[in-house]
Amino acid sequence: MIRSYSPQERNWLFYNVCVVVYGGWMGEQQVFNQGKCPSKGNTCGDLLKDKTATSYWGYIRESIAGSLASLVVNGTKAHQDGVFAPACLEHCMPSWQGNQVRGRNDQQAFGDWFFRRGKQDMSLDMTADPTHLCACAKG
Repeated sequence: MIRSYSPQERNWLFYNVCVVVYGGWMGEQQVFNQGKCPSKGNTCGDLLKDKTATSYWGYIRESIAGSLASLVVNGTKAHQDGVFAPACLEHCMPSWQGNQVRGRNDQQAFGDWFFRRGKQDMSLDMTADPTHLCACAKG
């Protein structure tokens, strides 16, 4: 039997579940597909020379990072939620233990959040420097 939930029950279920945001928040999907940034076929190194592309990155960065900071890092459930989101043009991070935010890689950050080791659970890299955004991306 499938149970039907009242609006209040649905809200409670939604708002009380722990959420972990994981992944490059400034990934290729957001920048090139959804953000319609030109020059998709070029390497990250080539795009660094393209002021139009890096301007797009800045605009999208402000939008996505601002939302993550407002709704998750400083949200009503910040005491239970976790974030590991490096500033990287590679949406799916290339490897476990590859990127670091605040001196911790993704495995360490997730373990600290899951086991409540008392460390900062909100690791959101707000870096705007285009060179930094390319540093972890392939190409």
